[in-house]
Amino acid sequence: MKPIQFRSHAQKQLKERNIAEDLVKDVLRHPGQIVESYKDRKIAQDIVKYKGEEFLIRVVYAERSDVVEIVTVYLTKKIKKYWEEKDAH
Repeated sequence: MKPIQFRSHAQKQLKERNIAEDLVKDVLRHPGQIVESYKDRKIAQDIVKYKGEEFLIRVVYAERSDVVEIVTVYLTKKIKKYWEEKDAH
């Protein structure tokens, strides 16, 4: 995998939301899902336990030629809203 770089906004969000950088890197390396976003961005996401509760962590990133650039990161309880169920057919 390419080196991972955090934009200043993403670093600020990690600090404000008390999300470990290692957790973000783990989700990026082993996502439960990757969904398309806008402006050549993708979202790596997975369901995680955080402070005893289940959350969806979403890592918005852009793949550059030499680096994976983290745009922002957040946790949400709205798992069903964002988790893409695969069609069984």
